[in-house]
Amino acid sequence: MQIKNVLDAIKLGEWDFEPEAVDDSHFDPTGAMPGTNEKLSVIAARVEAGLPLWNRDDRTEYDDEPPLAITGRSSASHVSAS
Repeated sequence: MQIKNVLDAIKLGEWDFEPEAVDDSHFDPTGAMPGTNEKLSVIAARVEAGLPLWNRDDRTEYDDEPPLAITGRSSASHVSAS
């Protein structure tokens, strides 16, 4: 079985699994507030897709401006297919 994400690694007992680096431009930032169900859903979708948990442009504080949509993608789409 190919390890796609940390969940697969845990199932296989691969405790030292490190996902491949993925540039932030390959997945959308989220404007979801930290700690909200929306933010947790975004993080869960990223894990399942084998992406990093965080995008440098994710909203991190209440006072942050939500990220602007990236050309051709909206921040609501969360994860792009790559």
